[in-house]
Amino acid sequence: MSSSSLVCALSGNPIRSIEEAVVTPSGRICLKSLLLSKLADNGGSDPFSKQPLEEDQLISLSPGISAVIPPRPSAASMPALLELLNTEYSNLVLELFDTRQLLEETRKELSQALYQNDAAVRVVARLSQERDAARQELASWKAGEISAAPDSNGSSRKRTRTEEEEESSAPQTVQANAIPESHLDLMTQTWQTLSKQRKAKKKEIAAQAPSMDDLKSYEELNHKSYHNAKGKQGIVDMIMSGEDNMIVSAGKDRQIIFFDGNQVVESYGTGRLEPRSIDAIGKDLVAVASKSKVMLFFSKTEKMELELQFSGAKEDVVGVSLHPSKQHVVVATTNRIHIYSTKGDLLTYFDCPDKITCGALHPDGLIYAVGTGEGKLAFWDFKSQKLASTLGDGGKAILRIVFSNNGYHVASLSDVLNVWDLKKQAKLIELVHDKGGIDAAIFDSSGKYLAYGGADGITICAVKGWTKLVELEYATSHLIWGKSVVSSSTKQRAVRFYGSKLE
Repeated sequence: MSSSSLVCALSGNPIRSIEEAVVTPSGRICLKSLLLSKLADNGGSDPFSKQPLEEDQLISLSPGISAVIPPRPSAASMPALLELLNTEYSNLVLELFDTRQLLEETRKELSQALYQNDAAVRVVARLSQERDAARQELASWKAGEISAAPDSNGSSRKRTRTEEEEESSAPQTVQANAIPESHLDLMTQTWQTLSKQRKAKKKEIAAQAPSMDDLKSYEELNHKSYHNAKGKQGIVDMIMSGEDNMIVSAGKDRQIIFFDGNQVVESYGTGRLEPRSIDAIGKDLVAVASKSKVMLFFSKTEKMELELQFSGAKEDVVGVSLHPSKQHVVVATTNRIHIYSTKGDLLTYFDCPDKITCGALHPDGLIYAVGTGEGKLAFWDFKSQKLASTLGDGGKAILRIVFSNNGYHVASLSDVLNVWDLKKQAKLIELVHDKGGIDAAIFDSSGKYLAYGGADGITICAVKGWTKLVELEYATSHLIWGKSVVSSSTKQRAVRFYGSKLE
């Protein structure tokens, strides 16, 4: 049969070569390549009979191949057979030798590559340490140069008594990473006292904590607006006073309000200072920070502005904390951690290699945590006066840090909420809000529960097991947990109180 007389049943085109023609079990002649393509598309079914069809079922129309006479065996005798086996054995041994030699060379190359990688890692680590040390030395040198710069009006001008006093407190007398011994002793004594008190009251505080069933019945009890209705609306920061458990809020109306439940106890006006963060120990020691200033209030009429010493032009205040000794103020800026006395004297500072985005003081007062723009947590030990540890693998910038009152847990907020164990130096859990981002978090006084939330509401969960207990309505930017859960927002001036109506 001529190949030109064959027509493909699938395409209708003539088949040029008989070697390309096959016959299906249903009796259709097709071009083999086209038929196989169809089988791949329709899952292996005959396009004509729809029955399953395998390639080995196809019948080729190509002429049969003539039988090939096998070569005459060379090993027709025992000596020839032994010689053939010897030759094959020699070839096999030679191939094995070449393979082992190649394996040994590969091992040497791998060992050398690993050694070079290890050396490169060590060089990078050493260079990073040298870079950090150079940054600290450069910052100290710049501070010394600024303090030692001559007067623009000439050195022969007679200095006034005020200028001499200012020079006596100039930054050249302040050393980096060097808290004066008397102040460090006071910090250490405060830490020892607070640590003992916390351990002694641990069982009592745990007994006073609400049960899980109580928390499940939490709802909004009431809300009240303490800040002015006129002007800008919203609360920029809210904390609980460390001495009398009053709640203190800073509003966009430039008012600092002290309140206990529905009663306003005291209020301070900040004048031109636009507050961004606050801290308070009672009513007689309040720290208010703006973007570039820090003001201390000792009463409604007595206040003092700290003379901040920035390390660079583009540096902002990102956090302020009052030390529980009531004698020190910790100010975090973009590049440094400053420690001031409440008299306004700069005691020392710590240069940070990474950009600081927020800061928080440990309840015992000897550990200061900062969040960085690279998404890491850095813990500075005031006792050893150096960086103690760093947690996190990096990510988005950390916006807020919250310590638990038990001193063991700390939460960091970025695009998610991470909870860390300070003893184990490890992450316990990563939490996300089901309805949106997380803007605020707070532990209860016992450290058994955690409340967190954002624009779409508040969630309360148990720290052990991280079981969600209740979800509360209304947006929040700041959370306080005292006798009840207190919430405020940067977009509203109302403060909301949550609790159980059964109590």
